[in-house]
Amino acid sequence: MLFKQVGDSDYVEDDLDGISGLPDGLTLFRKNLDEPLADICRLLGPIQFLATVGLAAKTWMLFSMIFLLLMSE
Repeated sequence: MLFKQVGDSDYVEDDLDGISGLPDGLTLFRKNLDEPLADICRLLGPIQFLATVGLAAKTWMLFSMIFLLLMSE
């Protein structure tokens, strides 16, 4: 058997996966982002969605590097 059956006693609402140990607010934030991100992925298509997420991460990293350079001067 590959799947573990989860009973009501094993489920903790504030820790969805049971191992992350995320604070309540962060777990709720993650839970609230799940549906809108899935909707955006359906609208754009998975390839365009992942390309957009990758571009956003690259842009954020570049901005962060520029900011650190400016602050070190």
